[in-house]
Amino acid sequence: MSRAFYGEVVAPLVSGVAHSAALIGPGSEVLEFDTARSTDHDWGPRVLVFVAPGTAPEVREKVVAGLPERFGGFPTVFGYHGSVQPGVAVTELGPWLVERLGFDPRAGVSLLDWLSAPWQSLAEVTRGEVFHDGLEAAVPGGGLEAARAALRWYPEDVWRYVLACQWRRIAQEESFPGRCGEVGDELGSAVVGARLAREVMRLALLLRRRYPPYAKWLGSALARMPGSTELG
Repeated sequence: MSRAFYGEVVAPLVSGVAHSAALIGPGSEVLEFDTARSTDHDWGPRVLVFVAPGTAPEVREKVVAGLPERFGGFPTVFGYHGSVQPGVAVTELGPWLVERLGFDPRAGVSLLDWLSAPWQSLAEVTRGEVFHDGLEAAVPGGGLEAARAALRWYPEDVWRYVLACQWRRIAQEESFPGRCGEVGDELGSAVVGARLAREVMRLALLLRRRYPPYAKWLGSALARMPGSTELG
């Protein structure tokens, strides 16, 4: 729906404006985990439009004024993350990236950047669909695809470090379900065992070069990976 919304509604409103447009950031539909249940909150046709520095207020005013009341049976202005706002967000790419990640990857990604960025945030930026990337040659450092390419996956040494950290998380508590069981604490054993299972699931995704999503979609993400049936 969002691709059609961009092509039929938003693109004509920003014709002649250098911009990038995508469905990225928070939202179950970005990672393709949306279901019929997703429509009960924060739901409607959504597009992020990134424009050149200094042009966002003018472009935003034009886009909001030109939006139809509904598209595809859904309102184009709806509740999203606690507030009511248009499904089209017009902003600058650099500040948006800094807000989501804490840094702009087009300027380079430091070791601290890699280690401080949450997996969910990295998934939200690198997944999702880009409809148009007209900023590539219009702004210094490149456009949206340049930012996504820089974050596609960890550098080799950082990846190995992240895997080692994940193994350590597992190793530190691996004996605890049995120790809880020795004293008759079956509840404690189950709680620790479930937490260990979660860390193994995350490890499996990291081994397959996938940023683990947050808890609600962790099982769904693993189910899409090769070997998930055997691991389950």
